[in-house]
Amino acid sequence: MLSVFTETMPTHVTEEIEKFCEEVAPGQMPVYVPVAPEGEAEIDKCHVNVDEHVKSHGGTPIYGWIIWQSPALLHALFHCNWLSPSGELIDITPKVDGETKILFLPDPANQWKGRYVPSRRKARRTDPVIARFVSLNDQMDKIRVKYLPGQPFSSSDARSSMALMFESASLALAVSGSWNSTPGDRSRTVADRRARRKAERNRRKQQRRRGA
Repeated sequence: MLSVFTETMPTHVTEEIEKFCEEVAPGQMPVYVPVAPEGEAEIDKCHVNVDEHVKSHGGTPIYGWIIWQSPALLHALFHCNWLSPSGELIDITPKVDGETKILFLPDPANQWKGRYVPSRRKARRTDPVIARFVSLNDQMDKIRVKYLPGQPFSSSDARSSMALMFESASLALAVSGSWNSTPGDRSRTVADRRARRKAERNRRKQQRRRGA
């Protein structure tokens, strides 16, 4: 049921992705970067991984965004790659699903400063439920950015985060259940529902008349 929000790596750069990237990091172009996990590198710890790797191997951290897509959204996740002394750009952080390359959007205007950097999300079609889903996740990001990695949330922020996560999951189920219906399908469904209600009203009127 959550398949409409299941993110995958784009196989090619579309016009839609180019426009999204221009909004995220104006003037920059996305590039495919090979994934080659290094030594003790850990999943979801790209900034620490690269910092430690630079200490022992030289090179430079390059900040930017991994571009993900799902049927519902485009998603830019802040990320760090390693630029080797020889000028090769490599993603040294292992991926949960074993991706061998990422679509990376460099962003010289942003750097990691020890705190979570909010993601950028964009709905791929006009839908109030998807828009609400994006808003909920943006609100969760605003909570995350207040804390250092590993630092526990305050009790109020923990409650707020749980409430946002619960509503986000509920909306994901709702939009997944209706995703495959087109506007025409939905119009016909509404018309059919109205016709059934009208027929039921007429049936009840006839019953009352026969009983009078």
